[in-house]
Amino acid sequence: MRLQHFLCPDRYSQETPRSWSVVRTQGLAVTRCAESWRSLATEGLLGLTTLSLLIWRRVEELATLSLDSQVELNYIVDFGGSVYLRIRNSRIYYETSGAGEPLLLLHGGFGTVEDFASQTPALAKHFKVVAFERPGHGHTADTAEPFSFDTMSAYTIDFIESLKLGAMNLVGWSDGAIIALLVTISRPELVRRLVSVGGLFNANSQSPEDLNWIRSLTPEYFRKHMAALVGRYDEISPDGPAHFPVVFEKTKRLWLNEPNIAREDLAKISAPTMVMAGDRDAIPPEHTLELFRSIKGAQLCIIPDTTHFLLSENPGMVNRAILEFLTVEGKLRS
Repeated sequence: MRLQHFLCPDRYSQETPRSWSVVRTQGLAVTRCAESWRSLATEGLLGLTTLSLLIWRRVEELATLSLDSQVELNYIVDFGGSVYLRIRNSRIYYETSGAGEPLLLLHGGFGTVEDFASQTPALAKHFKVVAFERPGHGHTADTAEPFSFDTMSAYTIDFIESLKLGAMNLVGWSDGAIIALLVTISRPELVRRLVSVGGLFNANSQSPEDLNWIRSLTPEYFRKHMAALVGRYDEISPDGPAHFPVVFEKTKRLWLNEPNIAREDLAKISAPTMVMAGDRDAIPPEHTLELFRSIKGAQLCIIPDTTHFLLSENPGMVNRAILEFLTVEGKLRS
């Protein structure tokens, strides 16, 4: 049975999502009674025989990135076998898996490549999946500059160009979705298809309650209520646990002031796009609708009974929706 995506290339006739009962797509009426969105419904540790074998394995993975051409990459292999790209004087950690069309995963704030742990195995059966960690996240050291989505998108563009893989499919979650939108706007030739998951295009669209909640956040709150996230940072960040408050304040400032993507810029996006969100996401549903409406020909996918963390809450439906969108769009344009 084909998964019902709520694929909606046409504009909704309703002015507000608060009370709709019928969503119309091309030739299809999907009936839903609604209050807001609610009703809209590994790689394991390698068996280490010798350190050199592990490093060789990762170098072999790196070599496959050049596809049919011989490309000299500015890469680093550390003594643990991890592969990094040198970009803007930063050692950017990344991982690859699978084969086929290139697909780049962009993690969220405070995140790592593990944000897509429930997606990577499924996607790697059909695509060459690449995921990297931005400065100040995961295995990649922080820089002295403040966080900004423009800088993050510039790192992403440099990363894509360094791999010499040509245009890529982009799947971004949360902050990664914002970055994916900016990359698609500024460098459309680098993007085959775009999936925005839990994306935001204007910081002011958040509710006053959410903005006040962000203002109230402290590193201590995160350590208490998001222990796994902070523990992961402490474990793998080259900057060490003492640097977490610095990254925290930079992220907090970012979330309060960005993004600020103009609707006119969203209208420039020509790549096939799917806007995905959980029906219980804290991002207002009106904002998700506005994002969808602003991108010509975009499709909309609402995952029922999920929040902003839909990637892990319903990975089966998320994965199926992403794969169906990417493969169907690919066939239509081949």
